[in-house]
Amino acid sequence: SGLIARGHRRIGMVSGVRPRVLARALQQDSLDPVAGETPSEGRLVGYCHALRDAGIPIDPALVVDGGFHRGQAHAAARRLLESPERPTAIVTTDSLHTLGALQAIRDLGLRCPEEISLLGFDDADWASLVEPPITVVSQPAYDIGARAAEFLLSRITDGGGEPRSVQLPTTLIERASVAAPPH
Repeated sequence: SGLIARGHRRIGMVSGVRPRVLARALQQDSLDPVAGETPSEGRLVGYCHALRDAGIPIDPALVVDGGFHRGQAHAAARRLLESPERPTAIVTTDSLHTLGALQAIRDLGLRCPEEISLLGFDDADWASLVEPPITVVSQPAYDIGARAAEFLLSRITDGGGEPRSVQLPTTLIERASVAAPPH
């Protein structure tokens, strides 16, 4: 199902996290599973946990800052893919980074998933329409919006109160962009 279960050990990540957060997450021995001020930071922590739980050492060279524009994500993914020890898979933290990674894969003439697997976060409308259709972690966007509105109304009515945080479940939607690593 997931990349590790399929045999991937060199898994790159294109993320939009600040460099200091990236350095801290990659160096910590124990990471708070919900740590991070932004969703991308929390996803980076999840990436680190998944690798550590599988006994895979974290290689900081495999985690790149994709910025906040598709061009930046494209350049970051391209650096990963052109490195001497290229990853066998790339995980992205949002649909913008997924598009940038997909563009880099195509620009370099790599075949997905035969030469490089791609797993994105967010089930954007286009993710099932491109070739190959992209395997994604889908989040319950409607429920997130409803919960945020509920919390906001509660804070307004109750005169403030402490901020609350809730984690909603995600779903892995398997499509054609993930395969076993090449030999």
